[in-house]
Amino acid sequence: MNHFSDGTYGSAVKEHTLFDQSQSDIEKRFFKFHDENPHVYKEFERRALLLINKGRRHFGAKAIFEAMRFDWAATTTDEEFKLNNNYTAYYARMFEDKHPDYVGFFEMRTQKE
Repeated sequence: MNHFSDGTYGSAVKEHTLFDQSQSDIEKRFFKFHDENPHVYKEFERRALLLINKGRRHFGAKAIFEAMRFDWAATTTDEEFKLNNNYTAYYARMFEDKHPDYVGFFEMRTQKE
């Protein structure tokens, strides 16, 4: 199980049926990125909940991620900080793990091995 410095989501995400016990390289990089950048999930969650509270029943995780990328690019000068598209699905699954009432808000596909 993964433990993150912010104390969140390590066991819940790892126990999700779509997360295999043997981590791939992308999973390892995601968990490291999340541990070092917990603000990314917090912003992803904030935006998803905003949409839910506005009455949206479904939305694209990729659209949220792209909006975050645009906003950060437009408001910061940090050229080093990047959001990896490969992490979008992990944030969507993390959201569902934390908010089981909203399972299905994001369309999920089976992970490739």
